[in-house]
Amino acid sequence: MFAGWILLASGALLLAGWFGWLRWTNVDAQRRATVERQNLLTTWSTIPLDEPVPLQAGESFALLYIPRLRDNVWGLPILHGVSDVELRAGVGHYPSSSRPGEVGNFALAGHRTAHGEPFSAFDALQDGDEVIVRTPKAHYVYTLVRDQIVNPRDVWVITPQVATSMLDTPSASIITLITCTPKWSTRQRWVWWGVLTRTVDTATMRP
Repeated sequence: MFAGWILLASGALLLAGWFGWLRWTNVDAQRRATVERQNLLTTWSTIPLDEPVPLQAGESFALLYIPRLRDNVWGLPILHGVSDVELRAGVGHYPSSSRPGEVGNFALAGHRTAHGEPFSAFDALQDGDEVIVRTPKAHYVYTLVRDQIVNPRDVWVITPQVATSMLDTPSASIITLITCTPKWSTRQRWVWWGVLTRTVDTATMRP
């Protein structure tokens, strides 16, 4: 009997520790994202809009807005790279993929659980939802058109060829959003693709 109580108490402590860790990762991620966003906005206010800025690993260069996921993805920093460092402060940009608004595939990855869990409500996304990427020069508005669950090794999902092979939009500027699925698992990846539908000058649009 006593041994049973010990096991129950140990289990409760482990569960409490797990929830504590989860909460800490989310609080830490929110803090990091706030700092990145503030630094990025400060940088934008001091550099010429037409001055090209090289993308450096771990640095933020754009902000992400998804109305359907507004509670978690509204002014979220996009950082260059998809390592744990980048994904703890926002969403990560695959270095081999295009930049926002460019012809090609602008591919992003984000956590679905823990570390800010920006894509926790990924299953709520629907065809026709808008995804907005803000840069110093413009807001690029993408419209989601297709999703698919794939294996982790299916790197084709971030290639430019997806535009013609999957979306039937040759030479299109597309966006790819990637997260793990099912929740609390890294067994597969859930992918949404969107097509650039309009570009609005930053000075005239403030999401």
